[in-house]
Amino acid sequence: MVSVIIVNYHVRKELSACIESIISSKPKTPYKIIVVDNDEEKSIRKELQKRFPKVIYIPNANKGFGQGNNAGAMRAKGDYLFFLNPDTKLLNNNIDILIDFLNN
Repeated sequence: MVSVIIVNYHVRKELSACIESIISSKPKTPYKIIVVDNDEEKSIRKELQKRFPKVIYIPNANKGFGQGNNAGAMRAKGDYLFFLNPDTKLLNNNIDILIDFLNN
């Protein structure tokens, strides 16, 4: 299993596109998406739960990008951690390509 960790801060639109790209790539490798929300004032919890109910949401005091990634890693259950910026879009089944590379 792969835990995909994304730290959000003021990028609601880009984050949604990132999550959609992961889901639409339909990886064969089991995965979980973890969103660490560093934007305390404009919580995206309700929007994420409505559009992407399987996404794990972690509210987080903004102590920086690195700490946000660490908070996501602490909740991760996968054998592999895949850190993505929220403005990233996956193409060509990147998760499976990554796992195949790591396993060989």
